[in-house]
Amino acid sequence: MPTPQPGTEWDSEVFTKEDFTELDLRKCSFDACEFVDCKFTDADLAEAVFDDCAWTRCEFSNCKVSGTRFRSASFVECRIRGVMFSNCHVFALEFEFTQCNLSYSSFFGLHLPQTTFKDCKLNETDFGEATLTGSKFDGSDLERTIFHRSDLTRCDMSTATRLCLDLQNNRVKGLKISLEGAGMTLAAVGIELVL
Repeated sequence: MPTPQPGTEWDSEVFTKEDFTELDLRKCSFDACEFVDCKFTDADLAEAVFDDCAWTRCEFSNCKVSGTRFRSASFVECRIRGVMFSNCHVFALEFEFTQCNLSYSSFFGLHLPQTTFKDCKLNETDFGEATLTGSKFDGSDLERTIFHRSDLTRCDMSTATRLCLDLQNNRVKGLKISLEGAGMTLAAVGIELVL
């Protein structure tokens, strides 16, 4: 299969074990494509378009995603560390993450309602000022995850681990958290939870 070049268009292609490390994929367009066991480390995806695409077991760390559009993007068992999703094209962003490592990435200020993070590692991931209304964090590790002035209305974090929230600086109406999460959140402000 030919290697994608800047500005090229791809429709319903399946890319398997392709190495896109450090490649210039700016302004490429991918529609209904699948990426399996591919490497995108340090690739430049600026202003690229991914519509209805799926990534499985891909290495996606440190990609440049300035102005990149992701619509109905599904990531499964991917390593996505240090990606500044906050630089993406903000229109119609739609993600679903399952068993991914998103540590040190940033979703700062993004509008991401109804987003699923299932069994993900989100260590020091930045959700500051993000709108996450109705999102689910099933079984995800939230150690040192940053929530600051975030809208967590009706989020489900009831099975997430290592959650510690600042309740005064986030919208939390209808938020579901576990007893462990409640204990850590209260302990952070000096309150001891006694059962």
